Amino acid sequence: MIIFILLLILITIFASQNTAFVSINFLNFTVNGSLSLVLLITFVFGFLSGVIFLLPSYIRKSIKKTIKNEAIQKNISEEKTD
Repeated sequence: MIIFILLLILITIFASQNTAFVSINFLNFTVNGSLSLVLLITFVFGFLSGVIFLLPSYIRKSIKKTIKNEAIQKNISEEKTD
């Protein structure tokens, strides 16, 4: 939580010091905006693409953990009946 707050403070300082307008060209599209806003949007897209990229791995690990826990519970219940 402390790291998150420090990161927000640094982002705020960065945004207040970088208000110059820049032009971004991608294919046939041109977008004008402040440097800090463009970098913030880029950061958010990068973060979201990282989360989307890692999501299948997280889901697989969660499923394996659930299957393992169910097997353990089954073994425990079988031992109680013996």
